[in-house]
Order: sequence, then structure tokens, then C-alpha cells
Amino acid sequence: MLTKAENAAVALLRYSITGEEAEAQYRSLTAAEALPLEKIISINGILPTVYPCLDHLGPEAAAYLRGKLRSAYYSSVSQSVLQDKEGKAFLSALSAAGFDAIPLKGWLLRKLYPDITRRSMADLDILVRNFDYGRLEAIALKLGYTSSGDTAWKHVNFHKTEDDANVEVHRRLTDESGAVAKWEKDIFSRAVPEDGEKHIFRMSDEDFYIFHMLHLLKDFGNGKIGLRRIADTWLYLSRFPDMNGQYLEKQFADMNISAFVEKMETLADVCFGGKAPDEDSELLIRHACNFGIFGTVRAYKLGRIARMSKKTMRGGKLRSAVSSVFLPYGRMKAHYPVLKKAPILLPYCWCCRIARYRHNLHSKLKRLDYSDIDRKEFDYMKKVLRAGGLKV
Repeated sequence: MLTKAENAAVALLRYSITGEEAEAQYRSLTAAEALPLEKIISINGILPTVYPCLDHLGPEAAAYLRGKLRSAYYSSVSQSVLQDKEGKAFLSALSAAGFDAIPLKGWLLRKLYPDITRRSMADLDILVRNFDYGRLEAIALKLGYTSSGDTAWKHVNFHKTEDDANVEVHRRLTDESGAVAKWEKDIFSRAVPEDGEKHIFRMSDEDFYIFHMLHLLKDFGNGKIGLRRIADTWLYLSRFPDMNGQYLEKQFADMNISAFVEKMETLADVCFGGKAPDEDSELLIRHACNFGIFGTVRAYKLGRIARMSKKTMRGGKLRSAVSSVFLPYGRMKAHYPVLKKAPILLPYCWCCRIARYRHNLHSKLKRLDYSDIDRKEFDYMKKVLRAGGLKV
């Protein structure tokens, strides 16, 4: 059973994006009842979405929440405006240099909301064709960004301290192998140019939705799911109801994520489409309200060991620690393409990867310390992951 604050958070978010009136009990909250809402709103990344609609909760709750969240809200709006300006400038520079590029994640999803400032973004993510770090770095430096250096990881980071703007330029969408890698391989061939653009593309509606689900799955497997992600899912399905269902079903089946997708779509329908909640959806909403869109280090640890435990918690802890240091061959190939031709170099590439992470080693090792995880938390995370359609 959800708490009044949890139900109120969902009701407020639903009103913010659909205009559907909440039940009377959530439209006359006291300041005391609104107190836990402050945290739920903040950690779920929905502040810019719901802040303009706080009056829907009643005058007392609205006054309390405005007093607590006003500064963060205006900072969020300012950041959205800045990101829009910086994003357009970065994309324009890529286009002028002849780079084919696809903006990812929030750059498109924010356009599904009543206004782009109503959906926050942490970074601007861009996929480029024919990745060339040297040329990309030159473009970024000219725009006032600094670089964290090239890496075998799926993206490189460029940061502009002056405006606190961050751009992640992707050489690939994921580090997965198998069906996901096969789907991703020809992503540009299915993309279409944006209006009036020669080099700036947009994924097909179906491919963007697949990527959205893969990104959501990655975060969910690491113990986090936020109300903003659920809202994104519902808004996307509402905006693009005529997607090719056969193509989606085949891709999801090949990737073995059909059950997860079905659970997320059901959850979105419970939160925003009027579907009656079941036990699984209530558990997922409660988890979102408690852990938010960014999760916690503890939730990350729990998600990993719950996924990797075949029978025992101890086995999950061991597999999680080992796989963090020695990535499986399929993922190592994404980081080190030389392995496709010379698999025998896998031990050497493992050593290279370990050497790369020698900086800030103490904080990284803390993420591998599972000694403080107890059985009750482990069982809880197992239940959450199963509610989301994962076989654990």
C-alpha cells in the first residue's frame, strides 16, 4: 500500500503532464503531509515538471513546497535554457565540421513536455558517426569546453566550467554484444535528418524507444528507477502510438527484454493512464519514491548482487566484484576492438583497464565493498527486480 505522500507525488505529476484532476484527498494537503513530498520530488528529477502545478495540492502544501524548492526550481529552469543554447551551438559546430550526429535521451524527451524547461537533463548526449576524438576535441575546445581525455568507454566527456554545461559525445550507444550490438550497428541507416539539416539526424521512433528501454533497463538493473523515467515512457507512447509493433516485439524478444518492457509500460499506464495498480507496480512506485532517478551507492550494490546471485547472496557479491574488475569478453570487445581479431590479448586488455582506473582507486574500491549489505536488503532488491520483469 502506497503512502499518502507517494500517491500524492504520482497524482501531482499526472496532473502536470495530463491535466487529470487528482482525488480530493491529494488536493488539500497540509504542510506536514507535504513534508515527505519535498524529497520525492527532488530525487525523482520531476521538480521542473511539477513546480508550476503545486497549487493543485492546496494552498498550505503549495506554500510549504514553494518555500523549500523555489531556489532549486529557478536553477533548473536556468540550466534548461542554458543547455538548450549550448546544445544547439555544439550540434551546429558538429554539423559544420561534417559530423553526422544524433542527439540522445533528454534532448528529444524534453520536447514531449508542455515546455522544454519542464523536463531536466543532466547532460547533452550525442552519438556521432565516424568518431574522431582529435577533431571532436578541437571543436569542443573552440566552444570553450575542456576534455577529460579520450577513452575506450562508449563516450567522452566535455565540460564547460563557465556555464556548468556537460556534453557526452558517444562513439556507440551501449557496450553490449549480441542482439543489442547487432541492432545498434546500423542505427544511422534507419535515422532521418532533422528538418533543414544535412548532418543532424533523429533515430526512427522505434529505435529511440528501444534505446530508451535499454537505458532504463541498465539503470533499473543497478537498483534505480525514477518517476521521471516512467513519465517519459508514457509521454513517448502517447506521442508515437503508431510505431511498428512487430519490429519492436522482435527486437525486444531478441534482446530478451520483453518482460521488462511490458512491466514498464504497465507501470506507466498505472501512473498516468488510469490502469488499476497491482502489487508489482506499487512496489516499483514505492522504490522510485525512496531511491529516485539517480539511486544511491547502496542501491547500486544491491542491484548488482541481486542480479548476479544465482542461488546465494554470497555468490552474488563475489560475481559482482569479479565482473567489475574483469569485464566479460563480450563487453571487453566494445572497449578494446583489437580483441575481435586477437582474443588472446584479453588478459592484457584487462590489465590496461585496471591501470586506467588506478586514479581515485579508493572510491572505486568502496563500491566493491559489500560487507554492509544484509539479507533483508538483498531479498528486497530481488523482489523489486522481479517486479520489473527481470529473472533473478
